[in-house]
Amino acid sequence: MKSALLICITFVLVSAGFSQTNRSYMTFPTESKTIFGICFSPKGNVLAVGDDTRIKFFSTATMKLLGTLNDGHDKMIMTIDISRDSSLLVSGGKDSLIMITELSSGRVKQTLKYHQGIITTAKISPDSKFLLSGGTDKKVVLYDLVNHQIKIEYGGFAEDITSVAFGPDSDIFAIAGGDHRIHIYDTQSGKLIVSLSGHTNWVRGIAFSGDNEKLFSCGDDSRLITWNIANRNEIKLKESAKQGLNWLTCLDVNQDSKSCVVGSINGKFKIVTARSDINVRLKAPVTKILFVPDQGFVLMVAAATNGLGVVLIDARKL
Repeated sequence: MKSALLICITFVLVSAGFSQTNRSYMTFPTESKTIFGICFSPKGNVLAVGDDTRIKFFSTATMKLLGTLNDGHDKMIMTIDISRDSSLLVSGGKDSLIMITELSSGRVKQTLKYHQGIITTAKISPDSKFLLSGGTDKKVVLYDLVNHQIKIEYGGFAEDITSVAFGPDSDIFAIAGGDHRIHIYDTQSGKLIVSLSGHTNWVRGIAFSGDNEKLFSCGDDSRLITWNIANRNEIKLKESAKQGLNWLTCLDVNQDSKSCVVGSINGKFKIVTARSDINVRLKAPVTKILFVPDQGFVLMVAAATNGLGVVLIDARKL
């Protein structure tokens, strides 16, 4: 039964597309109403959710549960990510553990125990060679997934780490947190390229654009900042604007590299496009927000919340 279920999940993860429903606001049937970790399969047809201590897979088309992984966490899962080739899933949580799970078998390949605090963020590089993680122990670890060893450990940050991100070519990565700054590093050498100052409070979310020319950031100062990273020798602030939302908690960049979505502590989120902004009001703080991948010009967003579980919104019908 377990093997059949895993085959079903794996098939859906690598399938191309999904049909859309006619409803603009739908809720995934999670057990917990407080969710922090969500991620999409590369094709966008499966949503993985950290539902308390388990990981659940839902069809984006039908909202139905496809399967569940009990990968060994004994406290709430705070962050999850799926590799671009859909072979690996990484999860981190309040138990200070990082689990690397092989999706084809559902088997935990590795349990990493090098963090001491809550793991708030973990990302697999687009080339699937590295894992980057950070948390409340004020430490970031770059882990070599090929050789199964720590490549570099970064300590000494003044405050918690809230977000990490890889560039689309895996050649650079960014770290953000409570020190109000964003630190950009070269992946291969591990050396710091630049530390960016522009926020006046904690930075909560960072994301690179797919065209590798921009980095987006948001934080407690309610600012959404766009950084120009096209010239790595002269990375600079391109645009900074307050969004009218208190305490921006998370963000994502659409695959068009133009549209951006930000979530907030006051239960609102905003889709920012070149033409106009779309404001959406939920009744719970937004903890994680993602565009559904591979949708072209269609803007569909999944929002994890502290109180409503996970909702899926079709921006065309707002």
